[in-house]
Amino acid sequence: MKSNVDEHTSQASHWPLTITGGAVSLLNMFLPLVLVRVLDRSAMGVYKAYFLYMALIPWIFLTAGIGNGLSHWAGYDDKRRQEATRASWTALLVLAGIYLVVALSLQQQMADFLGWSLLQFQLLLAGALMLILGGFFEEAAVAWGAVRRGAWFSSGFDLVRTISMAFAAWHFRSIEAVFVAHIAILSIKISVGVVWGHRLGFQRILFRKSVLLPVLKYAMPVSLAAAVSVATGYSDQILLSRWMGPGDFALYSFGCLLVPPLMIFEQSVNKVLIPELSRAFVDGHINEARNKYKKATSELAWLHIPAAVGLALFADPVVELLYTNQYEGSAVFLRLYAFNYFFNHLPMTLLIGLGVGGAPFWPDSRFSPSLPRSSFMSC
Repeated sequence: MKSNVDEHTSQASHWPLTITGGAVSLLNMFLPLVLVRVLDRSAMGVYKAYFLYMALIPWIFLTAGIGNGLSHWAGYDDKRRQEATRASWTALLVLAGIYLVVALSLQQQMADFLGWSLLQFQLLLAGALMLILGGFFEEAAVAWGAVRRGAWFSSGFDLVRTISMAFAAWHFRSIEAVFVAHIAILSIKISVGVVWGHRLGFQRILFRKSVLLPVLKYAMPVSLAAAVSVATGYSDQILLSRWMGPGDFALYSFGCLLVPPLMIFEQSVNKVLIPELSRAFVDGHINEARNKYKKATSELAWLHIPAAVGLALFADPVVELLYTNQYEGSAVFLRLYAFNYFFNHLPMTLLIGLGVGGAPFWPDSRFSPSLPRSSFMSC
């Protein structure tokens, strides 16, 4: 059964994702610039902790490997690809339901533990649910070869979301209003994606054991490995967000600056490259896969390494320009955090995505002499 989704080709390019995502991410960089001039430092500490926790929850509930697996299944024939994508959507809905039950049952205890109001924590739960479900359409579209469709869908809603959050902060002078705007736009995005994905044939329910088991067998180990990596990689921010006051945590977290265009570039390369490598491995074209991987790491290195040097040298003016002099204490953390980009030119998300049955694909010396770690999310 053929889908209406564009047929994938071996010549798919990451540039539609990079260009559209990069343009929107430049606007996203201005969002904190607006917020720090409208909200106090304590509110900004809650803002940074909110998005930190929200990004962690999909990994904790092992949903991230589902979207990652879409690129893996893209390398197979049309029938298996469609069935695996439908089963992935089904599994994602089930995991989201489990998350919702657990989160609602513990909401008061967790709000007290974090020192947040119940409303703030409920907004966190809603935002995390939107994040779990919100990326499926564009991930599936890109994996199936409709790169431009996925790029415009994702970037268009990100643009509206960023503008809405900035307006909410300026108009209401409330961090809760910012969170509500974020959730509202993601809710619309999910609704549009579900309707569109259903029409295209891949965002439908499929409860079939023979299809669900391979999907889960691939996704669960990948999710678990990534969850451990994220937890250890962001353990400093997780602990400090709990034990530092919101104002002090804002200083620290603003120093953990991941430049959105660079992260978009890495993610775009990964989203396009993983299906291409999956198809190459299925077809037995190992040398082709090696060359594509080598080219991708080279492209990333040309941007990440100079970015690290620039951030380390100009940390003080960067912080003052972006966040005003009330956050000048963030410069020392930014100078240290800049070294993260030295370790970011090999995309760990790509390596995990190429796992077979959850086992990571590790390059030999013909790919690259070393394997630095990569960030999974911006702080």
